Amino acid sequence: MTVSLIGRYWVGKSTYAEDIANLLGLSILSIRKCLHEDPIIKQKFISGNVLIPDSEVFRVLNKQNLSWKLIDWFPRTIGQAEYLVENTKNLLILVLDTDDETIENRINNRLNCETCLTPYSIWDGLSEWDKCTQKGCWWVLIKRIEDVFLYEERKKSFLKDTKPAIEYMNDIHKTQTIYLPNMSIAQTKEYIKDHLKFLFNL
Repeated sequence: MTVSLIGRYWVGKSTYAEDIANLLGLSILSIRKCLHEDPIIKQKFISGNVLIPDSEVFRVLNKQNLSWKLIDWFPRTIGQAEYLVENTKNLLILVLDTDDETIENRINNRLNCETCLTPYSIWDGLSEWDKCTQKGCWWVLIKRIEDVFLYEERKKSFLKDTKPAIEYMNDIHKTQTIYLPNMSIAQTKEYIKDHLKFLFNL
């Protein structure tokens, strides 16, 4: 089985990926991490803040085994969706969704570790400059001001590229959508777990 974890900007895909993978017995394949670790992409595209073409994404993915994986941050275009369908079996598309107000609240209450970038939330009783709780890190949490400025840009990109990809996947596969309410990260993790346990009879 392969699970594709997709959804709109700042809905929390990477935040909840580990819990989802552990519950389903899958290992995580972070497309973002794969792309950032590729020297060609890092030099030509990421360093210059240039959109990575699908052909380069496919070149990196061709090196990966997609079976029994939770694929995070993919697909983001219809071309990438077509690639995923052609190169996987027993594919489940898990869509995380919510409304604009919840997204804006998450951005305003979001904290990240300055070093490992693990996301946290003020809703979970944390404050800026608290210590990161990830094993081996213990760095401080900061509020990323740039997220506020990136909001409209990410929204336009989602509507232009990723939403059509989700619609395409929904047309040809059984897509499961979990609509996330406005709550803390800890509460949302439990909310997602309950939905997945019901979905998979766990």
